[in-house]
Amino acid sequence: MACIRGRYRGYVGDYCCVPGCTNSRGSCRRAGLNVSFYKFPSDERRKRLWLLNIRRDSFVPTKYSRVCSAHFVGGVKHDEVKHPAYVPTIFDRNKPTKRATMTAKNAGVPEVKIPKRKEKSTCMSVSSAPAEIPGRPKMATQIHTIPYPDHDYVVKNVHVTTNDCDKINELIQENEMLKGKFLRIDNIKSDDSKFQFWTGLPNYHIFSALCNYLKTRVKGGSMSYWRGEATVYHQGTKKGPTRKLCFEDEFFLTLVKLKTGSCNQDLSDRFDVSVGHISNLFSTWINFLSFELKLLFEMQDSTEEVAECFKSFSNLKIILDCTELMVQKASNLDSRKKTFSNYKHHDTVKFLVGMSSNLAVNFVSKAWGGRASDKHITLSSEHLIDGLHCGDSVMADRGFTITDELSNLGVELLMPVFKGQDRPQFSIKDLSHSEYISKSRIHIERIIQRIKTFHILEQVIRLNMHDIIEQIFVVCAYMTNFQMPIIRKQNSL
Repeated sequence: MACIRGRYRGYVGDYCCVPGCTNSRGSCRRAGLNVSFYKFPSDERRKRLWLLNIRRDSFVPTKYSRVCSAHFVGGVKHDEVKHPAYVPTIFDRNKPTKRATMTAKNAGVPEVKIPKRKEKSTCMSVSSAPAEIPGRPKMATQIHTIPYPDHDYVVKNVHVTTNDCDKINELIQENEMLKGKFLRIDNIKSDDSKFQFWTGLPNYHIFSALCNYLKTRVKGGSMSYWRGEATVYHQGTKKGPTRKLCFEDEFFLTLVKLKTGSCNQDLSDRFDVSVGHISNLFSTWINFLSFELKLLFEMQDSTEEVAECFKSFSNLKIILDCTELMVQKASNLDSRKKTFSNYKHHDTVKFLVGMSSNLAVNFVSKAWGGRASDKHITLSSEHLIDGLHCGDSVMADRGFTITDELSNLGVELLMPVFKGQDRPQFSIKDLSHSEYISKSRIHIERIIQRIKTFHILEQVIRLNMHDIIEQIFVVCAYMTNFQMPIIRKQNSL
């Protein structure tokens, strides 16, 4: 020990027992330094705090042990418990403990390295900064630690200047500003035009209502991610770590991809999730939405008032038309034979879309190759045929040559009149009737045009999307039912 070493080398005063500190009363006096040396406190709890901070292994203080004032805040020990100088907290841990090493060598004992202790968090109190005086530098705001009443550890003092506080406030403001630029629901839900641009829905209230309904369709408010056709959406919740995106954010992300057609890498950067997770999440939601929206709308009779343009047609059940999407050319010739469209002169995938007299999409067929005719798709759509009853009427274009098949079901087909080879010209009655049907039927084409405002359908469909393109088109078609009507129902054409 320092005091024993002093006795045998000629006592020159007290020594500091802190590892790495070389201060002694004699050397400090010769150097003109005003350094005080304090005995260890008699209070056992305070003594333990001192020993914990000093970090000197197997050290038992005696009546000669001292700690110099250089290790106390302000250079003076303080006896108030809440004062930062209540315990020694200023140490230079980086300097090697030369004295302890030399003592160990002199004693013939191998040097033992003391492992560093992990610093634990404690309560912190901030002392109020004094008022600034003009012409003087800004005072430092001192943050010191107060030990828990049931713990015996403290951490180092932290000094934060007023300039540091200003910098922190600037960073907080910058962080809030950057958060406002991210694509998040909270950032756009108050702006209807932005919300419609990103999601295709008129406003956040409709999005929230639909989201709340979908939550009721999933047990526990969560669903298993897509793992193929055997995935069950309505039973069980996902096991494993907590999802990074909540139910509402996942629904929002799916709508953004449908409306904007963004690639997975772009969405990965925007929502801070992996590209693989985006792909898995989108497949899950597109299958889930396709299933749920079909239950809501497919061949369902709406209770809303019939549009004015359809009131003169009695028992009008559905208005039909087909549309095609460009698809990537397959290398297999048999596949290209099925997808090549003579109408588009390109490989396409074809859908039959039905609209009710209430201007809502109420039927979407499965995906067909572009070679399939309108008649074949219509007669092969079992849900459509089963949804028609005797006395109903169907409106379609001239390409739907299904008059005889529908007549066998007692269903009337409303379509513009054919001129034919035996008729030199239309009669006035036929011309007027055909014109009125065409004026009414044009709205199904407007609905199809609205469906294609989801930009994911504007791209040439890649072959690796063949297993979900049907679900994508179904979701886009039925999502138009949540938008504003294409015409005002109280006004006639």
